[in-house]
Amino acid sequence: MTRPRPWTGPAVILAALVLATGLLSSAAPVTASGLDRPELQVLPISTQHWVGDNDLILQLFDADSRPINDSDAPIRLTLTDPDGIVREPVTPIVGRWAVTGRDLYVARVPLDTVGTWQATVAVDWGGETLEGTSPFSVLPDNGTPLLGRPVPDVDTPTLADVLNLTDAISSDPDQVAAFYWKSVTDELANDQPFVFVLDSYAFRPNEACGGALGIIHDIFIEYPSLAIIHAEPWNMRFEAGQLTLEPPEGPATLAPWSEAYGVDVPPWIFVVDMDGNLRAKFTGIFGTDELRAAMTAVSGWRPLGGRASPPPPVSG
Repeated sequence: MTRPRPWTGPAVILAALVLATGLLSSAAPVTASGLDRPELQVLPISTQHWVGDNDLILQLFDADSRPINDSDAPIRLTLTDPDGIVREPVTPIVGRWAVTGRDLYVARVPLDTVGTWQATVAVDWGGETLEGTSPFSVLPDNGTPLLGRPVPDVDTPTLADVLNLTDAISSDPDQVAAFYWKSVTDELANDQPFVFVLDSYAFRPNEACGGALGIIHDIFIEYPSLAIIHAEPWNMRFEAGQLTLEPPEGPATLAPWSEAYGVDVPPWIFVVDMDGNLRAKFTGIFGTDELRAAMTAVSGWRPLGGRASPPPPVSG
C-alpha cells in the first residue's frame, strides 16, 4: 500500500488548511482605509487551536506580498475573543519551525472560549506601523484530553509484546521500529516527553487517515531525543501474516488506548511534555510547521539543520 504523502508546499498547505477550517470566505486580512489591498497580510499557519494555552503561528506579508520576519521589528499581537472582548497584547517571536522553510511568528496564548477569534497584528516596518487582522478558530475538544492537563496512562503495544514482529502491531507500510520500542506507560513512568500517534493505513474512515503518520515519517528524524509512539486506533489481530480487524467481519471498534484518549475518528496526534501534560494535539489535516513548533517546545532539542527557536511568550 502506498503511503499517502503530506502536503508540504507552503501555498498548498495554507490553501488546504483554510478550506478545511471553513475560513475561505473570512480569511482575508483587514484592508486599510483608502487602499484596495491590505497594508499587512496576516496568515495563520496554525489551525489546531483548543481551549487552553496554544501556539498561535502567523506569517506576515506587506502590501506588496513581501515577507516580514525581522526579529528586531517592534510587533504587537492583540486577540479578540468570540464575545468581542479584547485581550491583553503579547509580543510574538520569530522562529524557524520548518528546517528548510520559513521564519514564522509564534506566540503562546491562552484561549478559553470555543469559537472564532480575531488576531490583530501591528508591526513597525518600512518606517511606518502596519496593521492587519485575521480570524482563527478554537475548536471543541470532543472528549480528548485537555491542553495543559495530564494525559491518560495507557499500555500501548510494543515490539516486546510481539517478539519484535512489527507487522503484528502496525499496518504502516514504511514501519519505523523506533515507534514501537516504548509504550505510553513507559514514557510517562520515565518522565520523558513523547508524541503519541493514533492513525492507521489499513483501515481508514476518512481521507485524512494515514496522513498523520506520513507527516511524522517526514519530520521525526529532526528530533532525536523525542520518542514517537504509534498505535493502531482499532482493535486488531494478526492473522495469516497480516493485521485484520477484530472481529474480522467488523465493524471496526476502538482500541482501549483510543477510548482512553477520547478518540472517536482518527487520525490524532498528541504531544506530551516531560511532566506528562498535553502540550498540543492535532487531528485531520494540519501543517508540519505547527507540529514542529509543538515538538520543539517539548523536546529540548532544536530541529536538526534548523536555527534554534526560543520558547513562545505567553500572553497575560
